[in-house]
Amino acid sequence: AEMGDVGPQEVANVWWALGVLRYRPHPTLCADLGAELSQQVEAMKAEEVVMVLSGHASLGIPIKKESLDSLTSCLVTQQRPLWGSKHQADVDAATRNLAATLSALALMERNMSNKSGNAANSSSSSSSS
Repeated sequence: AEMGDVGPQEVANVWWALGVLRYRPHPTLCADLGAELSQQVEAMKAEEVVMVLSGHASLGIPIKKESLDSLTSCLVTQQRPLWGSKHQADVDAATRNLAATLSALALMERNMSNKSGNAANSSSSSSSS
């Protein structure tokens, strides 16, 4: 499935929306999105990185280590100048982005360890209508 002209923002929006809807896409779509993510990751803005991470985290979908590395490094690279800024708003934004990233990563980590621990009774927890 060719996605055509998709930019980093589109990829981020898709992952964020899937996370909000708690919709776990079909494995082939997941693979397409993952491939698209690894192409776009270098160009992502901090907010888009946060959207991608939180989408993955809330769905419990793992991110390939190399994608995760480049997501976090591009986030840090972008935020570093903001922390040195004379404008408090910039510093606040950088701090917010980093905090959101860390909480998404923590949630992802928790979901992953839960998944390996109690795969047997996971179906009972998702019965909310």
